[in-house]
Amino acid sequence: RRKGSLGSYYSIRDYTAVNPEFGTLDDVRSLVRTAHGLGLKVILDWVANHTAFDHPWITEHPNWYRRNEVGDILAVKANPDDPQDTEYWEDVAQLNFEVHELWVAMLEAMRFWRREVGLDGFRCDVAAYLPLRFWEVARQVLEQDGPLFMLAEADKPEMHRAGFDATYDWRLQQVLQKIAQGQTDGQALLEWWVDRVKRYPVGSIGMNFITNHDINSWHGSDEELYGTPQAAQAMAVLKIGRASCRE
Repeated sequence: RRKGSLGSYYSIRDYTAVNPEFGTLDDVRSLVRTAHGLGLKVILDWVANHTAFDHPWITEHPNWYRRNEVGDILAVKANPDDPQDTEYWEDVAQLNFEVHELWVAMLEAMRFWRREVGLDGFRCDVAAYLPLRFWEVARQVLEQDGPLFMLAEADKPEMHRAGFDATYDWRLQQVLQKIAQGQTDGQALLEWWVDRVKRYPVGSIGMNFITNHDINSWHGSDEELYGTPQAAQAMAVLKIGRASCRE
């Protein structure tokens, strides 16, 4: 079910292998060593919610996947919380985290990168689609291999309580976009900040951004989002300044 000519990097065939387009496992080790030598940390984009349809688990552990009434493995629904949403990601199979044997296998795959290459943490794709308890356990298990940084592609306060250090600050991005387009003013920034202080745990990190690969893909370029390149640059400066103030 390959998506287009290039395929999707979110369609995982093997959690512990390196895409040969990028090199070898030794190349990853070298990358991490070099980054650490420069005082940098390296995290890996981790796709725990689903696999490719040619992942070995499909045949070896079909009960680890969600299936319909006749036993067919289901593709991932784009928005599982919306019963009206009919969009599916047809190239990926939905894992079933009600099966705890899957938890063990998934965490072992994550630990592989911690132990084999010294990875510092993970950016967890669609983290809110998984049970919070899984992430609580993941934090405890992954910390056995040293200091850990966890970023959730989600924005709910409870993700921090489940063990994530940082979440995506989607609301800030939307506020900055509206300011650039003249739809609101600085008061919206104050309201965003007050709301964040009220709802999020002390010390939690909101990841700042003015765009990302999903926004660019679905909603437009920086110029289309912010009106002009100069407006996008101004919002980027404001976003960086906000991070410095918090520190």
